[in-house]
Amino acid sequence: MVLLVVAVGGVLVFANSAGGGGEGGGSISATDEDEADAEEETGSGTEYVSLPNLCDEAVDSSILAPFFEDGIPTLIGGFNEGTGSMDSSYGTLDCSVESSHVLVEINAELVDLEDPQTQRELEGIFDGTEFNEEFMDGQSLPGEIHEEDFGLDMTASYLWDQTKVGDQSVVLVMATDAGEDFSDIPDASNSFAVGFFLTDNIAGSIVVNDSEGGRDVRELFNTVDSASGDLAKQLERVAVKK
Repeated sequence: MVLLVVAVGGVLVFANSAGGGGEGGGSISATDEDEADAEEETGSGTEYVSLPNLCDEAVDSSILAPFFEDGIPTLIGGFNEGTGSMDSSYGTLDCSVESSHVLVEINAELVDLEDPQTQRELEGIFDGTEFNEEFMDGQSLPGEIHEEDFGLDMTASYLWDQTKVGDQSVVLVMATDAGEDFSDIPDASNSFAVGFFLTDNIAGSIVVNDSEGGRDVRELFNTVDSASGDLAKQLERVAVKK
């Protein structure tokens, strides 16, 4: 998927919503029609199919305050209907904001949970294998900080774990410390984090990249987890179901 790259341990269970009527026949009453109209107006249904066109209408940027020291810049981007990494996706929200050395990206893809390819992609996101093998040779356990020493005073710290946002979620944090020998090299020290979540059929992420580094790994993990939870709730409030 475009927005979901790697993730963390667990088994992803898909619960597909299915509408069903009661036994017996009968005509639709005026009350039934009124309820159906009300349901359509409030956007209730089985799957989310669209989000506001502009990022500042979809996301309250105040959730990004912990990542910026001098105020929050304006979110750029919006929702593109019918686009996404999957042919079956209803659309994708792509937002970004950058100030000084901090870049934050927010993404949300409205996916079809019944699509087999989507199911495979999401399972790969949330089982942790790709991240663990790519960056830590399978050595890192969820919830434990893994340290790497590359010599010449250059080190890296990794932390990943499942969290409790939406139906499935995971946060990944990577931080490098270049040490004194490489302190004059731009971006040699870096703090990177991403929170992935699945809530209903909204597959979302928030990505934080601080090119100056120096952030505490555990603290950054908790901050991204909190922001992911706020983002998931906001997207559910503004998304429209069919």
